[in-house]
Amino acid sequence: MSDDKEYTIAVWDLVFFRVDDDGNAELDADGNVKLYDMPDYDCSYLADGLGIDDLTVIKNNGGYERE
Repeated sequence: MSDDKEYTIAVWDLVFFRVDDDGNAELDADGNVKLYDMPDYDCSYLADGLGIDDLTVIKNNGGYERE
């Protein structure tokens, strides 16, 4: 059975972090980069102009791993 569906490109997830004037990431008490979320932020425009050939597949195994 072939998959004749057509797909468009969309944004799955978006995470923010903060940097100081020197470009250093803000760290938490354990020394990890402090990450932020923006619930319900419409970032669909980020996919505008992208084609399937611009993308590379990644594995989602609790984190993200590039193939």
